Amino acid sequence: MPERRDQGIAKEILRILKEYATQHGKRVVACKVRADVPRNISLYQSIGCHVSEEYVLHRTDGISITVVSM
Repeated sequence: MPERRDQGIAKEILRILKEYATQHGKRVVACKVRADVPRNISLYQSIGCHVSEEYVLHRTDGISITVVSM
């Protein structure tokens, strides 16, 4: 929803998710993000995530997408 961008909603949801994971004994929270969407990579970096690897994901429909693990 473009009209909801830049309000901190996604960052707050991710903060709560990380807090929940920690409270339930999880030491690592990981995600995959499309490499061609730098805005999303920046969002995850803003909450302390780091790119750990980049690779090409080959979907079953034949489309290949470069993603980063964070």
